[in-house]
Amino acid sequence: KVKWDKEYIKTHSVSAGLGMDFKGYTQLVSSSINLSPLLQSYSFSGSFAFPYGKLNMTTKLFEKENTAQNKPPKKWFWDNFNTNLNLSFPYNISLNQSYVYNIEEKRSEKYAASFSWKYMSAVYAMSYDNPYELISGTGWKALPYKKFIPRSLDINFSNSSKPLDIYAWKNRIKLMVSFDSSINFNLIRVTDSSFSFSPKLTFKIHEFLDISFSASSLNDVIARYFQDSLNLPIVIPGEKNMFKDLAYSFYFWDEKSRLQSGFKLKSLNFDLTHYLKDWVMKFSYSIQPVLRETSGKKYYELKPTITFLVQWNPIGDIKVQTKKEDNVFSVTSGEIK
Repeated sequence: KVKWDKEYIKTHSVSAGLGMDFKGYTQLVSSSINLSPLLQSYSFSGSFAFPYGKLNMTTKLFEKENTAQNKPPKKWFWDNFNTNLNLSFPYNISLNQSYVYNIEEKRSEKYAASFSWKYMSAVYAMSYDNPYELISGTGWKALPYKKFIPRSLDINFSNSSKPLDIYAWKNRIKLMVSFDSSINFNLIRVTDSSFSFSPKLTFKIHEFLDISFSASSLNDVIARYFQDSLNLPIVIPGEKNMFKDLAYSFYFWDEKSRLQSGFKLKSLNFDLTHYLKDWVMKFSYSIQPVLRETSGKKYYELKPTITFLVQWNPIGDIKVQTKKEDNVFSVTSGEIK
């Protein structure tokens, strides 16, 4: 016999939607309901389209079993209220916003706003989190309370998807220039902000040869350039002028100035690909600084990695790859992923 309880009834739900098309833009309000004998829940969502944009909203009221003693066996809870606004304009301009509100606690949880245009994008974020206080001689200390505060600001510049191309010799020769750079501001602990830059130069001869040079650098002390306006309780040592500090990173004749610069090289790469009809030969050489320690003394050492790969195109699984890293030489053949 079938009994009216959750051991027998596995699904009992109802869904409904109300939609309207207004000049080619769809407006839709929908609800999904789970009913007894299961734990009940009521989900609500709305999707509204308009010129250049779209707005989505969702939330849910649900029933939850409470196993604590001296309390009702079940209790109703609200899920977070989520909303997303997407705007798209001509000339590849887009704006997006998302917001999360905690109905149970009656507070804002998260907010994010992003902007993108061609090679540039930016994201600003806020969250319900612990503020931090910078104490001289101690460092960052989390305060014993939470509030809705700015969290981060990230700005990115990149043309990797559409690099700058220069052609010659009836388009048989191509020079590609690309870069990726980002500035990450930590608005809770400003000294954790950083700047990264990765340029890449590729020379191509059609169906014959590809040669590329790339580098990656990181500056994780950019807060010292703005410390006077931030009124920090400490003094961050080093050059405060960002452009002078960048110039010092190229002082190959002055080791002291170069080491004190906040711009540090993370990797230097050289890649060569030679096309031989049915065969492809690839050679790569990479250098990365690695922190070493000898007799309690720390120092950086350049770590080279060499990779050589030969592949027969008609049968992709026939490959031979040799690699030398940290004075260890290895050979791999067969299927290489």
